[in-house]
Amino acid sequence: MTPGLTAFFRYSLNIEFAYATRWDLRAIVNTEPDAEEIRTELAAIIKNRTMTVVDYDDITGGIEFPDEDSLYEYLTSMYAHLYEDAEPQPIPPV
Repeated sequence: MTPGLTAFFRYSLNIEFAYATRWDLRAIVNTEPDAEEIRTELAAIIKNRTMTVVDYDDITGGIEFPDEDSLYEYLTSMYAHLYEDAEPQPIPPV
């Protein structure tokens, strides 16, 4: 995973911020210097299913998904929110 996407997950979708929908994640991700790289890699992760629930838990500091299908449903919804103007911002499981 590229440093840009790792940083986005770690700092913008971590356990502290993932449930707070008051942040404009679109603005955050699109002002990153490597914004296009983040978009491309997130799309590839979704397409190829290369992230596990353990990977996501580790990188976000404790966001747990019950299974891979729910993780990819969330990541797909997040991609749609960030890049296809889907509303609302998805929330991970509690």
